[in-house]
Amino acid sequence: MIRPLIPDPPSGYTLKEAVLTTFDLDMYTLRTLIGPDQDPEKFIVFRGDGEFSDAADTDHRSFCDTVVKVSWPSRNGLPEAFFHAKVWLFEFAGPAGTVRWHLIVHSANICPYDNLETELHFAGTDTGELQEETAPLCDLFQSLLPFIDDSVSSAGGKRNRLSDWIFRLASVRFTACPSPEGFLQQAAVSGTFSLIGPACRDIPFLQEPYDEILIISPFITSARLRTLADHAAAGGRCIVLTNFDTAGRFFDSLFPGVRWLLPHPQDPYIHAKIFLVRRGQRFDLYCGSMNLTDYAIDRNIEFMVHLDVSSSVPSMEAFLAGFTGRDETEITKQLAQYDTFTVTGDSPVFQQAADIQTRIGYIRHLRHRRKYSADQLIEAMSFLLSAECTHMLDRFLQGTDMPSIPLCKTIAAAGKKRDTYTLPFREMLALGLLNYTLHRYDRIFSQNVFLHIHGRRPSEVFKKIRNESGLSDLFLFRTDIHAFDPSMEADVLSAAIHRLFSFDKELCAFLDRFIYRKEYCLEPDGTVYTDGPAQMTGIPIAGFLENVYLQDYDVQMEQCAEFYVRCGDDILIGARTEVDLGKLIKETERIMNGKHLSLSETKTMVLRPGEPFVFMGWKVCGNTVDFSEESLQRIHQIIQEKTRTLLIRYKKAGIPPALRIPFLIRYVHRTVAVSGIRTSFRIVTVPDGLRKIDRMICDAIRTAVSGKTGSGKYRIPYKTIRSWGYRSLVSQYYQRLSR
Repeated sequence: MIRPLIPDPPSGYTLKEAVLTTFDLDMYTLRTLIGPDQDPEKFIVFRGDGEFSDAADTDHRSFCDTVVKVSWPSRNGLPEAFFHAKVWLFEFAGPAGTVRWHLIVHSANICPYDNLETELHFAGTDTGELQEETAPLCDLFQSLLPFIDDSVSSAGGKRNRLSDWIFRLASVRFTACPSPEGFLQQAAVSGTFSLIGPACRDIPFLQEPYDEILIISPFITSARLRTLADHAAAGGRCIVLTNFDTAGRFFDSLFPGVRWLLPHPQDPYIHAKIFLVRRGQRFDLYCGSMNLTDYAIDRNIEFMVHLDVSSSVPSMEAFLAGFTGRDETEITKQLAQYDTFTVTGDSPVFQQAADIQTRIGYIRHLRHRRKYSADQLIEAMSFLLSAECTHMLDRFLQGTDMPSIPLCKTIAAAGKKRDTYTLPFREMLALGLLNYTLHRYDRIFSQNVFLHIHGRRPSEVFKKIRNESGLSDLFLFRTDIHAFDPSMEADVLSAAIHRLFSFDKELCAFLDRFIYRKEYCLEPDGTVYTDGPAQMTGIPIAGFLENVYLQDYDVQMEQCAEFYVRCGDDILIGARTEVDLGKLIKETERIMNGKHLSLSETKTMVLRPGEPFVFMGWKVCGNTVDFSEESLQRIHQIIQEKTRTLLIRYKKAGIPPALRIPFLIRYVHRTVAVSGIRTSFRIVTVPDGLRKIDRMICDAIRTAVSGKTGSGKYRIPYKTIRSWGYRSLVSQYYQRLSR
C-alpha cells in the first residue's frame, strides 16, 4: 500500500488543493491516506477502469463526490485505452498569496496491496515563466477535463479549478526532494529532471541503441521485449526483473542478450515500473506508471519521470542491489552466468547442467509437464535460476555433499505395490535437472526403448505395433521383468556406467557414489536402513539408470530380432520362425540371469502368428489395439463407484431428476477428459472397447437420473441421453480420425 501521508507543507503553508490520479481505487485506502481531518472539497481524484471499492460508511462517502472516472469507449469488448497514470499534485498556500507545489510520481495505485513499488517526490516553485519540462504534466491534466461529468452539480467548479491549475502549473519548475523512497530518491536528487507523458511512445530508449538496459515491470509483452533486445549495441545486455508468472511465459521464446533476475518466492509482488539505460558512462532512469506492453506504450494515458542519474548509479548491479536489498555480489554472479554459457554438446554433464540455458530449458520442460502446482513451480523456478542450484550441483560433483537419505513409501498403482523413494524438493529438482541434461545421451540407447527417452512416449509403442506391416506373421515373445528396479545389482550397473561414459569421469564418480550408497528411511527422521537397491524408483535419474542397465541387451535385440520393443520392464520380441524366437528367448534368459534379473512367470508367454495378447494393459491382435478386459473392468468399477456417490449426493440434497441432467452431463464429460480415456484415441485402432465404455456411461446416466439400478432405468432411451448433450466416445473417436 502507498505510504499513508500527505507531504508536509513548507513552514507557514497549508494545503490549498490536490489532484490525485490512479488506475485502481479503494475508498477506504484513500481516506486513510488523506487523513480524517482533511476537507474533501480540496481534492479531485481521477480513477481509471481498474478495481474500484466504494466504502459504505458516511465518513468515506463524503469523499465520493471528489472522484471522477476516466473511461474510454470499448471496441471489440476492450477499451480503446486505459487511464493508468499515478500522479499526485499538491498546492500549498502561504503568506501573502505565495504558493508551493509538491509532485509525487507513483507506480502504485490507491489500493491496499503491499507490493514492491516506486515513489518519487519533487518540490515545485512558480518562476513566472513558461517551463517546457512541465508541459507533459499540464497535458496530463488537460486530458482529464472532458471526463468531468456535466450532469453532476459540482462539475463546473471542478473544471474551473483544474483549468486554473493547468494555467498556473505551466510556469512551475520542479526539483527532486527527499522522500521515504530512500534509494531511488538518492538517485533522483543528483539527477537532471524531466517529465514524460501522458503518451509515452516517444521515450528514447524504445528506439535507440544502448549498452545496457534494466527493465523492472510486472507486465511485459513478447514483441516489446524482442524489440528492446534487438536494440542492444554489440555486446550489450538487457536485464529483466519481473514476477514469476510473467517471466515463465518467456521461457518458451528466449531472446539473445536477455538476462533474467527473478525474485525470491517470499519477496513481495513487483509492481514498480523502472527502465534504467546505460550508454557509455551515462545512466538514464525512467520511472512511473508504464509497463512494457503494447497498451501502455501505444494507447494508455501513462506518466513517467526521466532522470540523468550518472553521478549516483555506478553500475546496473549496484542499482539492483539497492533497489531489491539483495547482495550485489549475488546479483553479479546470477547475471554473469548468462555470459559464460559457451558449453558445447561434448562438455561434461555437470558443466552442461550448471549452464543457465540448460536450466531455463528444464524450467520450460517442467511447465509443459504441469507436474507441479503454481506455488511449487514458482519455487522451482526461483531455485533453478539461483546460485544455490549451482552450488548444490557442485557439491554433488565434488562428493562433498550427497543427496539426503531418501524416504521410502509403498504405493499401490495399477494393482501393484511398489516401493518409491523421494528426497527434499530442491534436491529432487537438482537431480531432475541432471537427469534432463543426461537426455543428451539418449542416442546411446536403442531406438526401440520407449520409456525415459526424451521425446518418446510409451503410447508410441502401439504406433510402432500398428505400423509394423508383418507383425501378424511373426512368432512373438511377450514378457515382463520381475521386480526390475529392486533387483538391479550395483556392481553390474557400475560396470555398465563405466563402459558407456568412460569419457566423463565426473559423471561416473557421482553415479558410483549414488548407487553404492543404499541408505533409506521409512519415515522422516526415522531409522536409517542400509539395504536399499542400487536404483531407487522415484528418484529422477532412476529411469536413466534402467536404460543404462539394459543398454547392451536392447542393442542386441534390436539387431537380432525381427521386431523388438521395451517400455520399462515390459518386453515384446518377434521372429520369423519359432526356432529363431527360441534362440532369442534363450539369449534373453542368459543376459537377464547375468544381470541378476528374472522374468515374470505369469506375464511370460510365446504367441503364434496372429494370436491376441495383452501388452502394457492393452489388447493386441495382429496390428489392432484395443482396451483389455482387465482395463474395461477397472473402468466399469470406477464408473459404478462415481454413480453411487452421485446418487447419494442427489438424494441428500433432494435434487429432482430434471435438475440433475445438465450438471450430470457436464460431470460425465469432465470425468472422461481427466480420466485419460480420451488419450486412448491415439492408441486404439478399433472402437469396440470405446463402445463398451459408452454403454457403461449411458447406464450410469440412466441410474443417476432415474434413481433405479434395475431394468427400470432402461426406460430412458439412448436418443434421450444424446438429446441431453452426451457426446459418445465412439463418435469423438471417429471425429479425431477424420481430422
